[in-house]
Amino acid sequence: MNPLFIMKEHDLNQFPRVRRDRKSTLKKKSARPARDLFAGDSAEILRLLLENTRSGIIIADSDGVIFIINTLAQKQLKPKSKAHREAKNLRDLMNPKNVTRLINIIHEVIHDRKTFYDKLMIVIGKRKHWFEVTIATSTWLLRNQSAGPCVIILMREITERMRAEQALQRSEKRYRAVVEAQTELISRWRPDFTRTFVNEAYCRYLGQTRKELIDKSILSLMPPKERQKFRRQIARLTRRKPILTHEKPIVMPDGQIRWQDWNEKAIFDDSGKLVEFQSVGRDITERKKMELALKNSKKILHHQKNALEQKNIALREILEQVGVEKKMIKDDVLSNIEHLLLPILEKIRSEPTYTGNPQINLLEKTVRGLASSFGKKIARASLKLTPREIEICNMIQHGLSNKEMAEVSHISVHTIETHRDNIRRKFNLKKKKINLATYLQSL
Repeated sequence: MNPLFIMKEHDLNQFPRVRRDRKSTLKKKSARPARDLFAGDSAEILRLLLENTRSGIIIADSDGVIFIINTLAQKQLKPKSKAHREAKNLRDLMNPKNVTRLINIIHEVIHDRKTFYDKLMIVIGKRKHWFEVTIATSTWLLRNQSAGPCVIILMREITERMRAEQALQRSEKRYRAVVEAQTELISRWRPDFTRTFVNEAYCRYLGQTRKELIDKSILSLMPPKERQKFRRQIARLTRRKPILTHEKPIVMPDGQIRWQDWNEKAIFDDSGKLVEFQSVGRDITERKKMELALKNSKKILHHQKNALEQKNIALREILEQVGVEKKMIKDDVLSNIEHLLLPILEKIRSEPTYTGNPQINLLEKTVRGLASSFGKKIARASLKLTPREIEICNMIQHGLSNKEMAEVSHISVHTIETHRDNIRRKFNLKKKKINLATYLQSL
């Protein structure tokens, strides 16, 4: 028996072999109708079709009895033993659960006379294999008097494809889990701006469900002025420069304006056609508020700076005016001293009764020194000079001797010397070869 078939002997006789003279057939080919050309060669044609098809083929009845099985079907079902290779029933080739389901499907196909097409998982050995299975029947198969109603089973193994799809599904599931776990707002949308995907963070942010957002335009969230600007930005994206990073305001469902930072990526297919966009965004409203507050603060500081500069200018003008007025007062004092006070002292000296009073001389020298800063310098707080020591400093600076100072102050020369020592100590002149009178005159 040809290994291509497992058949009952009387079924094989349905396809009689007729020897033909091939040369005579070729000569008369154009004169014979097509239906007569293959007359008597049905079994050979069937074998040829079964050997060259890309699907495993089994013809079986409603009890699972196999009448025809091609080589590819045998390879797909992987019979391990000679008994399996010569199996005459589906139960000999498959797991009992798989056979039960397959027999039930065969019954439905025969009863309803409808074609079955689906993916079936069949356990072969200990491994799961996936097949695209088509089960169909025909009038000829249903009226088969020798075998009863039959079906033809077409099987194409898709195990590797299913494993790849399952791996892709697992990968997509992991990817979706990662996307859903992100705090960033993630969405995908078509070139017509309608959404195809949003993650959970996106839904929470807008307070809407995924169903409410999918197939809706992303432009609906933008203020009218921003829409045209966004269209122009998107239109500039190319395969070489597919990414746009920008900030934009959106109108929340409650009417509130918030700011977002978005990274938009254009996705192109192999032919260069734009098919989709993927967007990743985050809320930057608080940052924008701080930037606005900082901008306003800078404006306020700028105004304050300008105001302060104006005040400084005014203050400088006032100080300059004060300086001018001080100079005028000083000039007036000096003029009064020169023209009013000193002439009076000269007149006193010219009196016949004047006997040379040292206090008059000291008064003249003091008056002449009014315009200098000597009094201010020796009276500064850091020196801690007593009023008597300031008085003695003034007399030393004008060249009076210890005796003259004692007479003017009505104290002893010894006391004058004690004051001089204290003054040298306070001016840090102790144990220094510096003349006190010269030092005081240099102040």
